[in-house]
Amino acid sequence: MLINIYEVGPRDGLQSLPSLATEIKIDLINRLALTGIKKMEIGSFVNPSVIPQMKDIADVIKGIDKKDDVTFSVLIPNYKYYKKFRDANKDGKIGEIAVFLSASEKHNEENVGMNINESINN
Repeated sequence: MLINIYEVGPRDGLQSLPSLATEIKIDLINRLALTGIKKMEIGSFVNPSVIPQMKDIADVIKGIDKKDDVTFSVLIPNYKYYKKFRDANKDGKIGEIAVFLSASEKHNEENVGMNINESINN
């Protein structure tokens, strides 16, 4: 059995706090990458009016140090934000993406503002 443990503090933790300066986020991610963890979710490409703490994710990606032994990932809700991610990841620092989709219509609408079918097609 393969078990992957992801450090999600730079995404999940920081999106619940007041916005931090981009340089602080980059420093946090670079320091966490030195701890021996292998997988880290560093942020999300989402609507900045909904989660303003992630508005600088493209700049964060540019600023982090690529490490061969750490796989960085980002959370992406739909194809529109996948295109924004793709444009920001031209140097390939981000090796994985997480796509979220809820099993319940209500939860999906609360999370991404659209129903499951719209999420799949957007």
